[in-house]
Amino acid sequence: MLYAVVEWNYILSDLAKGPNVWSTNFPTCGGTRNSPINLLSAGPGFVRTRAVPWVLNNWNGDNSWKVKDEHYTVKFSLESGQAMSTSGGGLGTVYDIVQFHFHWGADNSIGSEHLLNGRSFPMEIHFVHKNSRYATIGDAVASGASDALAAIGFFFQIQAQDNPQLNAIINAVQVVRQDSDFEVSGVKVRVTDFVTSAFKSSYYRYFGGLTTPGCQEIVLWTVFTEPIGISARQMQILRTQANMSFGVNFFRAVQPLGSRLVQLFETQPARRNRVCQDLTALSLDLAACLFLNDPSMLTSVCCIFQSELFYYKSLRLKVNNTIYACATESSTNQVLRVDNSNNINNMT
Repeated sequence: MLYAVVEWNYILSDLAKGPNVWSTNFPTCGGTRNSPINLLSAGPGFVRTRAVPWVLNNWNGDNSWKVKDEHYTVKFSLESGQAMSTSGGGLGTVYDIVQFHFHWGADNSIGSEHLLNGRSFPMEIHFVHKNSRYATIGDAVASGASDALAAIGFFFQIQAQDNPQLNAIINAVQVVRQDSDFEVSGVKVRVTDFVTSAFKSSYYRYFGGLTTPGCQEIVLWTVFTEPIGISARQMQILRTQANMSFGVNFFRAVQPLGSRLVQLFETQPARRNRVCQDLTALSLDLAACLFLNDPSMLTSVCCIFQSELFYYKSLRLKVNNTIYACATESSTNQVLRVDNSNNINNMT
């Protein structure tokens, strides 16, 4: 059987199309805000804040999806006439769901794109949204805006028994791989059947990009910490396919964080005796303002200093009794220094 010619793949040894030359063939894949990343619980650029309630419109609907086997993923696209949207959670605006798809590896020790404190999971699902201010996902991508798209990711973890909540997904994958066009329509999937529990967990947030070429840096990422259960048998069904032209490990390696901030929205924040690290050393005074260039930036950041918990409406970090802030009311997003006498001095 003939397969479509691909311009990229996941085969590391392929020096024409593989991940090692993505940045050559697709320059944005060598950018400074690429995805995925290693999601850490501490370190430079990391901040904690309280989880914000989510607003999930029609996630619990028995929606109809067009399923396509892309041979490096299986994609479920919301069919015409269906509508699902996501807001709240600190997103800052409403995002419309366009599709969801999966990333997995050759065995159960690898497969997720993001890492959680260095840990890999056998699979990761991404719900891809467009910002509701755009009519189509094409318009959103063409805008180049840092919040043009939003992706919500969940990890999968192996469990002993099949997860019956995934039956609709597993059945659809088996059917689409037997279709001559590798595409079937009218597949009914209610996503809350398998994401509800994980959606109640803490989640990470950062600005990044698409994880496949061209790696456009236009994605507001959310990744939940609680994995979804899946059996080894179910994983093997997803993993088994005839077309191996893209490889066997369908995930991108983690990319440098650079100067970006990563938030952990905690559902149950704990008090911690931790002293905030020096702003100058971390260059967070400048990195903080990157969030404020976009309306979907974080609404609060907590900084724990000498066992006290501080919450602020704008981005503020307390270091050695000095509060550093990136003022939301400033049209130029200037970095401000607020000293102990409450005098505000321009730091630019």
